[in-house]
Amino acid sequence: MRKKVLILAIADLRHMTAAGYYYYYLYNNNIEFDIVCTNRYGSDSIIEYPCQIYAYKWISSTYQSKIKKVIPMLQFREYAVRKMNENKYSYIIVWGENTGILFGNYLKKRYKGNYCINIRDIDIFKTLKIGKILYMIEQKTIKYAQFYTVPAPGGLIFSHKNSLILLNKDYATLKNSKSKENLKNLKNEPLIITYMGLINQYYDFFIKVVKVLANDKRYLIRFYGDGAERIQHYISQNKICNIETKGTFPANETSKYLNETDIIFSAYGKTNYSVTDAIGVKESYGPQLRIPVISDNYGKWYEIAQKYGFGYGIDEEHMERLPDELFAWYNNLDFKTFETGCKKYCDIVDENNKKVWKLLDYKVTDKKGR
Repeated sequence: MRKKVLILAIADLRHMTAAGYYYYYLYNNNIEFDIVCTNRYGSDSIIEYPCQIYAYKWISSTYQSKIKKVIPMLQFREYAVRKMNENKYSYIIVWGENTGILFGNYLKKRYKGNYCINIRDIDIFKTLKIGKILYMIEQKTIKYAQFYTVPAPGGLIFSHKNSLILLNKDYATLKNSKSKENLKNLKNEPLIITYMGLINQYYDFFIKVVKVLANDKRYLIRFYGDGAERIQHYISQNKICNIETKGTFPANETSKYLNETDIIFSAYGKTNYSVTDAIGVKESYGPQLRIPVISDNYGKWYEIAQKYGFGYGIDEEHMERLPDELFAWYNNLDFKTFETGCKKYCDIVDENNKKVWKLLDYKVTDKKGR
């Protein structure tokens, strides 16, 4: 019988760019797959690969009460279970820690050993009052999975014989993006610094950055993503001309913005501890497309960026130094040395991620896995 795989996610498709790793694998192995996810913004999202997308409409607000958030979550669970029962998938790729918690009982009962879980963020297990309870639920779900993955070493907090690090590589976006062949000539144009992602939880730190770079003609800073209207309000009130904002956008526009970017912004401030051990999607575009990355001057990504020479770390204690120091750092980059470091890191990513493919081979293809 022909095998069919489901990618199951409580997330909106536009927040699942790193799932491109699985789209790429399934498509290239001629495996039919569907996606069951949510539609949080009212507009449809698409991916480049042929598949059926079941997107449950779930419009919610950051300011909703917890009870009002739980109701659509349970309604989505009912919807997704119905789709799984109807289509009888051979294997489930569970995208996100919340998805694993919500569907744990169903997966253990119906798909024991025939699903994997991709943990994206372990912060909920550390910071929420019910974090320990959620951890125990997740651990039970992971126990019966074929394997689980995390995007950085610090996330390996669960017990399983197949605990893997799956480093971010968004194949669809990379396919449509242009790798840089040189660095920008700073005599004629400003450096375009781009942040793409959620904004509200990092707003205070982002405003610190906006303040020190405000109206500096050497820079054009872009904040794109959910919550951008708050930054737009601030820059309008303060007559700042070198900041651009844009709200939530479809994932297939990511390539366009990366092609226009000189530096990727991936710093969040010292009070946002959840990103300390993270290796996110945004920063992973940097070495893969030969684009320098700004991060915090601590944490796992900063350690990697310093080792391979493709990143600058913001010193939050001395923000006033940022405009001149960042400009000088970029101006002094040697592209050949920078490119060599990027390639070394990308080779490590590819070699590491083959381990996940081998496990999937065993379950969803006719290849011999282990």
